[in-house]
Amino acid sequence: VFMYLAMGWAPPMWPAIDQLVHDPSVKKPGGLYYDYFLQTTDEDPTPGPLYTDIFCGGVGANATRKNCRSLYWNMANEAARDYLAEKVVMPLAKDPRHDGVFFDACGF
Repeated sequence: VFMYLAMGWAPPMWPAIDQLVHDPSVKKPGGLYYDYFLQTTDEDPTPGPLYTDIFCGGVGANATRKNCRSLYWNMANEAARDYLAEKVVMPLAKDPRHDGVFFDACGF
């Protein structure tokens, strides 16, 4: 059994990601997790984290649900990379119920 993990965006299906993407600091400049994710530009009429609803939209689910929106990791941020490796990848890889982790969307 392989666990699925998209590397370009942060799917909230994993608890360590879910708690992070729903933290209010993601939307506040200078917030603890603000720089963990790509943000829209100043010219965008709806400023905030850049997101995709690919998981819910891909299966025709209600994309308005809070667990449908995946933010895009800011891989230029060392703390974000460390969080992803230590809090998401390693627990999945070390879980004895899993044979491995399938990494998708690595070409972002």
